[in-house]
Amino acid sequence: MDALKNFKQIVEAEKNKPVRSYKIGRNELCPCGSGQKYKKCCLSRQPETKKEVYYQDIKKADQVNEIYELLRKADQDYPLEPAFFMPLIVFSLQQGDFKAASRFLKKAWRVMGTELDESFIMPLTSLLLEEGKVEEAEEIASLALEDKGSSIKLLLAYGEVKKQQEDYQAVSETIDRAMKIDSQDLQLILFRIETLLDIDDLLGSMQLWDKHFTRLQQLEDMRAISFLNQFIKGKFLLEKEVENEDIKDCLQKAIQIFAKFAELDQLSVKDCSENRKELFNKLKEITPEKTLLALDLLGRYLAARLYNQLFDYAEKIFDYHEDRQLYHSILFKAYLETDQYQKVKEEIINILDLTEAGQEFNQWQVLKDYLELLLENDDISEFWELIPRLSNIIEEDDNLLNTIMLLLENSNSAGDNQEKILKILKVMGDNDYISEHEVDISSLFLKLAQLEGEETANGLAGTEVINRIQVELAEIKEKNYESPVEGYVKLKINKYIDNPRPVEKLVATVRKGQVTTHLEAIAYYETMLRFGEPEQIFDKLPYEEYLEDHYLKFYQLVAAMKLEKYEIAISLFHSLAIEQMQNNQLESFLYRLRRYFSDEDMLARLDKMEVSPQLVEYVHRILQYE
Repeated sequence: MDALKNFKQIVEAEKNKPVRSYKIGRNELCPCGSGQKYKKCCLSRQPETKKEVYYQDIKKADQVNEIYELLRKADQDYPLEPAFFMPLIVFSLQQGDFKAASRFLKKAWRVMGTELDESFIMPLTSLLLEEGKVEEAEEIASLALEDKGSSIKLLLAYGEVKKQQEDYQAVSETIDRAMKIDSQDLQLILFRIETLLDIDDLLGSMQLWDKHFTRLQQLEDMRAISFLNQFIKGKFLLEKEVENEDIKDCLQKAIQIFAKFAELDQLSVKDCSENRKELFNKLKEITPEKTLLALDLLGRYLAARLYNQLFDYAEKIFDYHEDRQLYHSILFKAYLETDQYQKVKEEIINILDLTEAGQEFNQWQVLKDYLELLLENDDISEFWELIPRLSNIIEEDDNLLNTIMLLLENSNSAGDNQEKILKILKVMGDNDYISEHEVDISSLFLKLAQLEGEETANGLAGTEVINRIQVELAEIKEKNYESPVEGYVKLKINKYIDNPRPVEKLVATVRKGQVTTHLEAIAYYETMLRFGEPEQIFDKLPYEEYLEDHYLKFYQLVAAMKLEKYEIAISLFHSLAIEQMQNNQLESFLYRLRRYFSDEDMLARLDKMEVSPQLVEYVHRILQYE
């Protein structure tokens, strides 16, 4: 009943506001958002129900949904009447129905323009930013500021736009303008903290939190304050339920320590002066050894290449951190950089022991470095000793060989190291951890990657790599794997051989192939997308158990684009683009996507999908750069 009463009060409040008549030109776009001219859309409506009847029906209504439907119909009958669409905005925002709120807010702006109350400008611009409509949001915020004058709410709306554009100089200037109006406004202080976190100024955000600690703790569910609370609790190993007074004490210690870290960062790498020595001594003095800040300090010794001091401090804090993988990973790196290879091995064993004791493994970079070290030194026996331990740390559904190959993928000698691994495994033959079948398929895929690399660089691949692929294909054929990889690779080299095989027959062999590995699933999907049968993977996702969700979502996006299923395609595109932006991988995502289309075709399809202009412009820049 509270919701019902509240809704009726909202309607009554809007009804009692001074009447203001709004007009839309006949040839202007209709405010309902249909995209048609007003004269061909809502202007032609002839309402059968009078306004007062709607109000009476709303007063009698005993269900929230009933009021909502009455207001929606009234809004359609009287499209320029704020008394009907404004309650819909307020109610939609309160209910968290942001899709509906966005629709009604856009209409309110089209009808009322800068007369729309400033409290609705920020929700409007925020929703536009979420939809990727940055230019529209900027125009609204700018017009509102120009017409209404500076206010904290409008400046916050404008600041959010500038933050989305990553124009942090403009964000800072906007915050300064707002601070002159009311430096104690809590929403403004929170926005400044969020901005400081966005630009990785952790010290600045903690200092501002400390200054307004009591008031901001009332907002601990807000993203920035929640993050800072969790950060302090994590660094000081505090219990989940802890008094604010204890959090504040730890916060002030953290500020003191991070201020010294900041002073260290300002010193040049070559600066071995007393300043550096004094700073490290002070940090040792003020950093609680039982906390994770001690490991931050240990990492600072590593970054400064002060190895003797690092080893001394590591011994000092050993009792508190011997069961932490991070502690051993820092020592691993220090021993690696000082060529103490036996110690390097001991630290990787310590990390794996902790994992096998029940900890989740999280030191993949250390493992990658160790694998590269073994390959560099041709230490086959150590590599073989590592294999069973690696099989214990990967997820049950993950593939051991695929994990190893992915670890080496981004190294400076990726191809050479991967090839060396496969040669070692081929000599070893079938074993309990990696089958000969997996090794052969991975080896063939690696050759295919080399072929694609040559095609990207030179337009065509050289005869050497094509010959190597054909030799491997012949060897695999004798083993009767019936793998789809064989058909896919034949399709890829078809244009290089004297008597090309019929594409349809090769595609058919891929469809009939036995998929038992991650790479075989990839070969199946790539064949269907590149050689004309995307519907095979659109309606259902075959062999999904062998592929991670992001692979499946990407392949479904390409299939949707090729089949011109643009409503589904845009949803998948935006979801993947947001994920990749968060991982700083947007450019590689777009490069990968363009492998399936010509430049002209890709731009045309993005246009039909109504992708945001900013992303289309980004794609343009990538294509021009190429």
